[in-house]
Amino acid sequence: MSNQKILEGIKVVEMGTHVAVPYCSRELSDLGADVIKVEPLTGESYRGKMGMLFQLPFQEDYDVLFNAYNVDKKSLSLNLKDEDAKEALIKLLGTVDVFVTNTREEVLARLGLSFESLQEKYPKLIIGNVSGYGTKGPDKDKRGYDASSFWSPSGMIQEWNFQDNDFAFKPFYGFGDAIAASQLTSGILAALYQRALTGKGDIVRVSLLATGLWTNICGLLRYQDGQDFPRPYNQPIVPLDNFMKTKDGKQFLCSEENWPARYKIWLKLMGREDLMDDPNWNSMKGYVNRADIPNKVDMLKECVANHTSEELDEALKDSGAIYEYLNETDNIMENQQAWENDIFAKVQMRNGKESIITNAPIRFASQPDPDGEHVTARKLGEDGDIILKELGFSDEKIAEMVEKKSIIIKK
Repeated sequence: MSNQKILEGIKVVEMGTHVAVPYCSRELSDLGADVIKVEPLTGESYRGKMGMLFQLPFQEDYDVLFNAYNVDKKSLSLNLKDEDAKEALIKLLGTVDVFVTNTREEVLARLGLSFESLQEKYPKLIIGNVSGYGTKGPDKDKRGYDASSFWSPSGMIQEWNFQDNDFAFKPFYGFGDAIAASQLTSGILAALYQRALTGKGDIVRVSLLATGLWTNICGLLRYQDGQDFPRPYNQPIVPLDNFMKTKDGKQFLCSEENWPARYKIWLKLMGREDLMDDPNWNSMKGYVNRADIPNKVDMLKECVANHTSEELDEALKDSGAIYEYLNETDNIMENQQAWENDIFAKVQMRNGKESIITNAPIRFASQPDPDGEHVTARKLGEDGDIILKELGFSDEKIAEMVEKKSIIIKK
């Protein structure tokens, strides 16, 4: 088993805001890449103010939101309207393998940093980009976050809502971004493989719109079949496909794809052994009979309500049934399975407190599982002097750039 991480030796520059691009470079970092985060003089938007918006601690020494997406990265803060700062970025991009950004291409072009000019200057450079709506069509220049570009156009919110709600529910922040981040990571890994074969870099593009529609292919097929959404609670696609409350107050969900193997258990639990020979209950075709689903939902809901979680566990053990109880939010961090599989990691913050984050979910048989050791996110521009010296800038020049606010270096 190798002690070297799979992307060790790969260098990445990230110029990203919010979630998708920073989470992509965070994932590359977990895989061993060396990441430099380039930020404006005001800092990336998740520093401070977004923590305040989410009612999370956002002090400089305890900014938990920014930290989760930016552990282990070096920080370089540049005013790209300044020629010296722009020269520093261009020099830096000549020393790395990957440049990831969600800065709009027209903005980069105005700065003289168009993707095409960067490719011409550095033909081996791989450029990764996340946009809201893609590079063509009427919305190509439209800004978007995951709620607007991932969730809303894909229809997923409608599928997960109930008909008796006047409004669609508001999804929590960052889900679509996290999926787009992993899509971009996959594309960058493919581009690195291609470069190893051809010596040429590439531009890898991912949009939140495409990611949302890709994620929801099952829903798209159901729409094409004429199924209506949102649906009432008592008319899911299959009878057990709703959360139901147990006698001891837990929310229970059973994803039952092999009803014929388990119908006897449920009929026994309901005290309805008289239905054992009823084709409306003992076959998959009968189980998903749309006309009878509301009746089955009501019967199963009552059955679950009459049993404790312990009784359901006993009845379903060794049956092969796939089910789970909704994890109450105050118990999520106590998930032993997550800790045993190195999914969670503790990060020591600058103020001495700990914050729990997640490790990247990818694992390789050739490497040890994550050790969970992360360096808390840097202060704004904290590594600027070291990075600029490595690019050939003298101490005097760096001091001049600090003085005229080409860069910020916080220690």
